[in-house]
Parts: sequence; C-alpha cells; structure tokens
Amino acid sequence: MESVVEELMPRLLPVGDCDLAEDFDPTMPPRTPSEYLKRVQIEAARCPDVVVAQIDPRKLRKKQTVNISLTGCHPAPEGYSPTLKWQQQQVSHFSAVRQSLNKHRNHWKAQHLDSNVTMPKSEDEEGWKLFCLGEKLYSEAAIAVSGNENLGIDYIKFVSCADQSPGNSYMLFPKPFKSVLTSSGSSKAEATEASGMGLYTEEGVRVSMSVYREIGFPPFLSIVSRMNQATVTSVLEYLINWFGEKEFTPELGRWLYALLACLEKPLLPEAHSLIRQLARRCSEVRVLEENKNEEKVSALNLLICLVSRYFDQRDLADEPS
Repeated sequence: MESVVEELMPRLLPVGDCDLAEDFDPTMPPRTPSEYLKRVQIEAARCPDVVVAQIDPRKLRKKQTVNISLTGCHPAPEGYSPTLKWQQQQVSHFSAVRQSLNKHRNHWKAQHLDSNVTMPKSEDEEGWKLFCLGEKLYSEAAIAVSGNENLGIDYIKFVSCADQSPGNSYMLFPKPFKSVLTSSGSSKAEATEASGMGLYTEEGVRVSMSVYREIGFPPFLSIVSRMNQATVTSVLEYLINWFGEKEFTPELGRWLYALLACLEKPLLPEAHSLIRQLARRCSEVRVLEENKNEEKVSALNLLICLVSRYFDQRDLADEPS
C-alpha cells in the first residue's frame, strides 16, 4: 500500500533517515529541521489509508442543486376565486399588521416569556414543528376543532398590535386561522384574550403550558419579535415543507400568516422561492376541496392573495371572480 501511496503522492524532498538526538520526543514541538521532517513522517504514517467523511445532510440541504418548478398556481375552480375587492382588502389589512408589528417590535421583544417556554434553535427543524404545531398534530393524532360555526372570511380582533398595554400580546388573524383550544377536563373554549404568555378562555381560565405543548404555541408577538430574518425564513421553510405532505390546519395557517407578516422586503432569493412554493401548494389543496364555502378555502385564498399581490408575485394571482 505504501508504494501505491508513493506513486500517487511522490516525494517532493529527498528525506531519508534523520540523525536525531536520543532524547527526541515526537510529542514536543520540533527544535531542528530534522526533527520537524521526522515528525511529519510519523504523522503521515499514522493517517489511515481510507478516510470517510461524516456529513450532516441537513447542512447541505440549502446548498444543493434542486429542480424548481416554474409553473404557476392551479386556476381556482369555478366559484372559488375571490373578488378583486376582497383581495385588496386583505392586502390593506396585512400591510397595516406589518406596519404595526415593525413599529412595536422592540416593545414586544422586551416582554418576558414564561420560564417554561423555550424557543428552539434556528436549525432545529423538528423542534420548531413541535413548537408551532403541537405534539398532537405533529404525531398526526386527531385534533378536536369546531365544525359547527361558519366563520366566513371576516377578521377577528384578538388583540390589536397597536394596543401597548403589557397584557396584550396576540396578533390579528383572519377568521380562517382562528382555532379552538381544548383544555383537559373542560369543553372546547374559544381563546379571546392573551396576557403575557398565558392565554385565557372566556371563563377566565388560564391555559397551561402543557396544553400549549399539546396544541402548539400561537405566534405571540413576544415570540415572533424575537425571531431574526434567518430564523423567520428557516421556520417558514420547515412549515412549508410540512404542508407539502400534510393537511392544512388552522394551527399551520396562523403561523404561516405571522411569518409572512415578519418577512422583510425586498425578499431574499430563498424567501422568494419559499413563498411561491407556498402559493402553489395552496392552489393544489384548494382544487381538491369539494365545498367552496369551506373555511379552509378562504384561508388558502388569503395566503395565495398575500403572496401574489402583497409580495408582487402577480403571475400567481387569482383572476377575480
């Protein structure tokens, strides 16, 4: 094997046996040129003939060459496409939310999180999925949601971003993204008030952290304000990839809406690709919906509208009905 190595890597210097002192210690720094060359020979002899690199595929995921679909969104089925006025209203409201969030970002960032709340690191994909979607959804278990209320597309004001009272820390979400919390030992309760990191039901019962871990943490302003653009883009990628294989849910929708609200313009190429991927996926899911009055259709329409009309991806926009 040594002869093969010598053929592949011929010697550049004619180094033979060195005259070394009897007290030569290869672990100590070399004192003479001969000791240095001898130490190089010893270290080379210790190198294995074959070396296998330990590569973490997750670190290469963003650097690899991928095939990007250049197709647009699937056209909305007849009767599913929103009106132009509706789309303009959503863009206007979304713009107001973004302005208010940017204005008060430092205020919300300074709010203390509950001691039991630990935000995952930016590169922890599985941790963010659990954090945003909860253990039940992450494990694909059934989640109890209200099926009797027709929520339409109007907006529900949880707590305005402009309200600077310390107890208010929610965001404004469109009705399609409203979800129902189910606490252990009680019936379904609609969350209407946020106080710090504690969410309360109409009866004034505080939702425990164990429930949050089960159903996922909502995108509190005190949470999203702590996320820099690299983290926002990473979490957006994690959730869009999840959506590519899973069903659309209110928990997923409210996080996508919040992350889009935190996404800074002009868009980086990676974010540009992600939001287009999101709009195309929304159009794919919408085509499969049998009832145009489904709450999910309104939510999908909203995400497509924001990507196409607010973030200027006009080729993906729905033609007004």
